[in-house]
Amino acid sequence: MKYLPTILIFAALLTACNKPNQPAIKGFIDLNKPSINQGSSTDTTVSTPNPPAAATPTTTTTTATPTTVTTDSCTSTAPINPTGILLTTSTTPNKISLTWTNPSNCKLKGVLIKRKIGSIPSDINDGTTISANSDNASMDDTTVSTATLYYYKVFLYNDADQYSTGTIASGMLGTTSIIQTVVANNSIVIDGQENDTAWSSTPKINFSFPVVPTFTDYTGGADLNVTGYIRFAYDTNNFYIFIHSDDKFLRVDNAGAPWTDDSIEVFFDFGFNRTTTPDTNDFHAIITPRSGASYEGYWKGTGAAWGAWTPTITRSNYTTGCTLNTDGDTDAGWNMEIQIPFSDLGIAGITAGQVIGFTFWVNDDDLVGGSGTQHYFPWTTGTASTNPSTWGILQF
Repeated sequence: MKYLPTILIFAALLTACNKPNQPAIKGFIDLNKPSINQGSSTDTTVSTPNPPAAATPTTTTTTATPTTVTTDSCTSTAPINPTGILLTTSTTPNKISLTWTNPSNCKLKGVLIKRKIGSIPSDINDGTTISANSDNASMDDTTVSTATLYYYKVFLYNDADQYSTGTIASGMLGTTSIIQTVVANNSIVIDGQENDTAWSSTPKINFSFPVVPTFTDYTGGADLNVTGYIRFAYDTNNFYIFIHSDDKFLRVDNAGAPWTDDSIEVFFDFGFNRTTTPDTNDFHAIITPRSGASYEGYWKGTGAAWGAWTPTITRSNYTTGCTLNTDGDTDAGWNMEIQIPFSDLGIAGITAGQVIGFTFWVNDDDLVGGSGTQHYFPWTTGTASTNPSTWGILQF
């Protein structure tokens, strides 16, 4: 079972059902935004440039993807930075891969990628040259080792050798990574809906996982596959989460054990020291689509285990035509929107390029009473709730 650090959260739930009397609950990046059903909401407050230095490129594989340009906007000005950057890793063989999108209105002379251990490359002369002089939109770095955090910076340049300021990516072999999106302050309203424009610019992580075959749901059928997606964002003061689950049976009925109900668990390691037990920089939170302290859980590391943590939470629940924990009908899914102040996570703010340990689990319960979580989705393979060294990576 899983137990998450606690975080200060503004959470909002959206539940959509096929029938009026209905209850309500375990990656890749896509920026499409699905439509969200409308309903009613209830708010509840709960306590709780110089040219690049000459360098010999390391062994890499690049895939040429020429940019189609109709109007060249950077003939005499530096290109804008690449967007939509995604980092993935592999250990068979050892490889860190980057993909990104080049600007469509700029004729590029090439792409320069710098890599560094210990800190972010500061400019085009800092770090090891990984790829240069090619108009490409992907890169495979095969000269990487385990247990090492690598910082990359992708620069674009034009025929006049003018360079963009660079886009940062960070990764470690065998670990999932997400590169986070900054949004304008107050651009996300916590109402359980995805209709804020700010969400459309954030990465979307899709999830899909099967039911545990030895279990059947409480209606006698089977919720064979749980699908949905999750987004993350941040501004000067807060961390944001939006989750949509297509779960057909919304169930939160086991007071005192929220990890056994429909819920999301999130884990933060702001020290990024990847200890094997939770320390004071580590936080774990469990949030269900049901208000009340009995259906939430928040913890902070003590250095040896998880200890009590009591943040202040403002939650907005969103429902439409549903009755929680009602047998005999089928739901159309649920949403939650969450706001976590950085101050409740022990930090004053975030620096661009900062890396933390991070992972999340999506729990699904289709069983009556305290019979336990039916199945769950862990974003990071092999993760353990009490071992931060097994968590993934989130880069701001």
